[in-house]
Amino acid sequence: ALRQELLPYRLRVLRGHRPWQQRERHQPLRQQDEDFLVVNLETPICTRNTSGNKQLVFRSDTTCADLMHQLGITHAGLANNHSVDHGAIGLHETVRQLLRVGIAPIGYGLSAEERATPVLLKKGGGTVALFCNLTFPIENWMVSSLDGRPNISNLSVNNLCKIVRQYHQQHPEHH
Repeated sequence: ALRQELLPYRLRVLRGHRPWQQRERHQPLRQQDEDFLVVNLETPICTRNTSGNKQLVFRSDTTCADLMHQLGITHAGLANNHSVDHGAIGLHETVRQLLRVGIAPIGYGLSAEERATPVLLKKGGGTVALFCNLTFPIENWMVSSLDGRPNISNLSVNNLCKIVRQYHQQHPEHH
C-alpha cells in the first residue's frame, strides 16, 4: 500500500470495472494536482476477435486507448484474468495501442524478468516502484515460461514477495 505522506507527489489508483466508460463528455479523470493515474485494464484493446474457451471474454476496440489517454490515464495494469482473453496476439496489440497513446503498461513483458520488473513513477526526488501481478491461474491460459512471447506477470505470492524484497534491497531509496 502507498502511504501518501511518504510520497512527494499524488498518485491515484482507480478501482472498479471500466471507470472511464462511466464518464460523461469524456472529462479527465486525473485531477490537476495528481501526477499519475493508474488503472487495472480488465479488457484487451484489440481488433482480434478470437478467444479461447472462457466463460467471460472481453474486448474493447482501439478507440478505447485514445479515450483512456484523453481521460488522463498514465499507466495500465495488465496482469489480470482478462488481458489474455484474445491470446498473446491480443495482449501484444493491447500493449501497442497503450504505447501509441503514451500509456505505460505494467505487469507485461516478453520475458519472465521483464514481466516482474516494476514501472518506476518518478517526480522530484522520489521514486515509487509499481509492480503488477496476477497471483491465481487464468481460465484456459497457460502462462508460458518461454521468453520472447507476450505474457503477463503471474507469479506466486511467495515469488512476488521475494522479487519485491530483492528490489527493495537493491533500491532502498524507492518506495
